[in-house]
Amino acid sequence: MDISRFKMCFKIAFIGLVLSMYVVPSYAVHELDVFELDGDAVDDPETLGDDWDTITTSTTAVTITDPSGNGVLEDPAPRSIFTGGRKDIQDISQWGHKNGSVPDKDDLTNAYAAAYGVDNGNGSNDLVIYFGADRFANVGDAFMGFWFFQDKVAALPDGSFSGSHKPGDVLILIDYPQGANDSPYAALLVWDPTCPKAASNDPQPPSGPNDDGDCAAKNLRLKAESNDEVSAECGANESDDNGCAITNGSLIDAPWGYVSKTGIVNEFPFESFYEGGVNLTQLLGGTGTCFSSFMAETRSSSSFTASLKDFVLGEFDLCGLKLTKTCDNGTLSPSGDSIIYDYTLTVKNTGFGPLHDIMVRDITAEKDYSQAILLAGQEAVFTDTFISPTNGILNEANVTAALVSGGPVEVSDNTDFSCPAIPPTGSLSIDKSCETVVENRNGQYGLLVNYSGMVCNTSLVKINNVVITESHDGIDKDIPIGTMAPGACASYGSSYVPTPLNGENLPLPAGQVRTFTDTVQAAGTTALFGEPVDSGLPVEASCPICI
Repeated sequence: MDISRFKMCFKIAFIGLVLSMYVVPSYAVHELDVFELDGDAVDDPETLGDDWDTITTSTTAVTITDPSGNGVLEDPAPRSIFTGGRKDIQDISQWGHKNGSVPDKDDLTNAYAAAYGVDNGNGSNDLVIYFGADRFANVGDAFMGFWFFQDKVAALPDGSFSGSHKPGDVLILIDYPQGANDSPYAALLVWDPTCPKAASNDPQPPSGPNDDGDCAAKNLRLKAESNDEVSAECGANESDDNGCAITNGSLIDAPWGYVSKTGIVNEFPFESFYEGGVNLTQLLGGTGTCFSSFMAETRSSSSFTASLKDFVLGEFDLCGLKLTKTCDNGTLSPSGDSIIYDYTLTVKNTGFGPLHDIMVRDITAEKDYSQAILLAGQEAVFTDTFISPTNGILNEANVTAALVSGGPVEVSDNTDFSCPAIPPTGSLSIDKSCETVVENRNGQYGLLVNYSGMVCNTSLVKINNVVITESHDGIDKDIPIGTMAPGACASYGSSYVPTPLNGENLPLPAGQVRTFTDTVQAAGTTALFGEPVDSGLPVEASCPICI
């Protein structure tokens, strides 16, 4: 695999990392129609793709997280410079920072980055990253580095940094010397703790698919490097260019706040603005790396062990999880006091690298699911049921994942979904019969009305606090039944002594004695819905005293 070819010129630094027959080549990073890699920061409406002034409105880019919301990390002096003696070969725990000054040519004012998943024509996407920075003064050589960390790295208030290097962290070096016969230099390196030191005074990038490249320095392995074999201009290469960097050759507009050392406002003097792009998937022969942080830095020289000067650091979250949930129409449980819901949880890796130890928790259902690994773009689907005592419950769930197997949680998401309510379906039925009897009441004949009947829950819902109201002679009597399961019936019965109505002149002839009419009605509350339910219109029973 020949990935060592670069194109360079004085104004344009091209990381000419070209894949040969071992990997199907993709289009050049400046010709993918996703980003304008043209040496300025302002969108050209005649050219397809985003630019730095429109990056925050992009529907396809993943950008850095910045407080200003314009996609740019600001770094006004004297904010955040490295303490003395810091180098790229050191682990992040050995770095230190402070507020202070650096040479004007090394003073970064802003930095930016954006990532895209670009269709490579083979059924998958390549990870293509665009990056850039601008500096305070353009007098003097520009030695820049751009780190892409897998861990979350941040500058802490105590002068240290959080996070640590992981194998596969990417460092891109862009050097612009201003000597009359000097050409720019570019290199792509990865963090490799198996490298004890430089392999030689002239380390080489990989020469083929089975070659990892030489160790360029302690902890750094060289994956690609510029040379003088090909044309310096982007696009002049016979094969597709998988990486390039460019600076502005003249005064251009600055779409964000900028003041140069010479006092020029909101315009970049020549060689003050730098941008580049790399197809990491092609350059690294396929990558499953998931980056979380981005750093732009200035360096004292082009050496791999150069001292570090200024830096701009921010979140660049290329790891992502999306959790979605659906909850289908519920059905009543056999007990009638809960609903059985079917649901589906779908977890998708929306980032650019694999995620490990995926843990899904359905909070409402109190159920857990797991997946060992999810590759970029891959989904995991979990289906299940749960029983809810609430009609139309809000179902909540979350998911977490690690960047490496057994590592800490780094990525998470949560979601909720309102399970549909089912309409109340409680119903009661009741019947009644009665008879009039003559009884011995203290040695005298007396009348007594006996009544009885059945109340039934004719629905699929449990009904609580069922009460029968029996009415006669203007008197209401409650007969408690209690809880009734779906389909259950309960009998009831009692008796009363009929009372003459006001105005009835007794004694009466037998044929004029009226018929006594009793009514009953049942009512309750559905256990699941809390909705009132009754048996409808009162049911009557006529009880004649004389036949």
